[in-house]
Amino acid sequence: MKTLPPAGAERRKHPRFRALPNTVAILNSNPIRIGQVLDISDDGLSFSYVSNLHWPAKSPDTNEALILSCKNLYFRLQSHQYSIVADQSFEPAMSFSHIPIRRMSLILSNLNPKEQGMLKEYRRNG
Repeated sequence: MKTLPPAGAERRKHPRFRALPNTVAILNSNPIRIGQVLDISDDGLSFSYVSNLHWPAKSPDTNEALILSCKNLYFRLQSHQYSIVADQSFEPAMSFSHIPIRRMSLILSNLNPKEQGMLKEYRRNG
């Protein structure tokens, strides 16, 4: 039986990097979630989003996807290329309102060489 590290212990395989300013994540699922990317690594990312908005439902004609966007990146992953590993309450460093914010963490998988290269280029520009 595999033992888990203690709560709060780092389990990531790759170092995290702070996201570039204005990097947006769009999780096109039901419901759609749109937020600011907080950090990113070779195999995952986290983003914050407002939790009590009535996000629109995904169009039935649209496939589930994760989209990352900033000034020099537009990156789209299909649903088999990511998994949600956490979705929890989040207190931003400069919280000035009572708007409930959540932090979602995703693990990325099945990236092809072009997609891996795009992530590396994104981090290099950061």
